[in-house]
Amino acid sequence: MKKLILSALTVGLAAGAFAQGSIVFIDNSSNTGAVGATSNGLFYEKVNGVVSLINQDFNLAVWGSATANGPLSLLTIDQTATPAVFLMAGDGAFAGPGTFTDIVGNGYQVPGASGTTVYLDVQAWTGSASTYSAAVTAGALTADTGVFANPANLNGSTAAPVGLSGMPSVTLQIIPEPGTFALAGLGAAALLIFRRRK
Repeated sequence: MKKLILSALTVGLAAGAFAQGSIVFIDNSSNTGAVGATSNGLFYEKVNGVVSLINQDFNLAVWGSATANGPLSLLTIDQTATPAVFLMAGDGAFAGPGTFTDIVGNGYQVPGASGTTVYLDVQAWTGSASTYSAAVTAGALTADTGVFANPANLNGSTAAPVGLSGMPSVTLQIIPEPGTFALAGLGAAALLIFRRRK
């Protein structure tokens, strides 16, 4: 009997601890941030030097932590894996340029969070790559917000979760690989040596 009571108490405590964790609504459809905004940000793209609100489907990975310096855990999956759940820019009436919306209204647990703030990092990319690093390697349009503070919902899944109001505006663009920079540097050095010999 004691074992049964102890087991029930353990399960109850574990469930209670999970319910107290912060829930984040993965949605920036109400954000209004212009380029360079540090909060309420939207997604932009830079193509041929022109920056504009992104108006095509893109992929997301959202990482979260309970503390500013804590380890980040993946909270969401990319849009291509759940097309019925996420609407991205260009998907019609539910999402506009620079936005994405979780039409199901899901919440996402941030491991260990118990305060009024969580810390997130949002990675975005275009194309069919399954991860952010693969998208960078493939030369796709990519962007990473870096870690930012975001309000948290502490009431479990029963209350409306909050959106990404703490997210800065981000611009998806092609980031050259480090090897490209190294090759360009070698080329410049070779040109300088060649010019000196003349």
